[in-house]
Amino acid sequence: EVANPDAAFFWEKIHPADRSAVSQSLSTCLTEEPCQVECRIRHRQGHYIHVLNKSIATRDAMRKLHIVTGTPVVDQ
Repeated sequence: EVANPDAAFFWEKIHPADRSAVSQSLSTCLTEEPCQVECRIRHRQGHYIHVLNKSIATRDAMRKLHIVTGTPVVDQ
């Protein structure tokens, strides 16, 4: 596993057929609207699991994007 995963590391884990929906959801989230998206994430053992990711962007006092938090809800 990667010690300090970056955005590219996570992007590669998203099922290719779900990347467009994830990208659209992220665009919504960056406008400070809560967002959620269902997608498949590749498990470290190679199979995909279904997740419902709920996120929201947080900005600091200067309106700079500070962090995007998310909670994956796994449906097995």
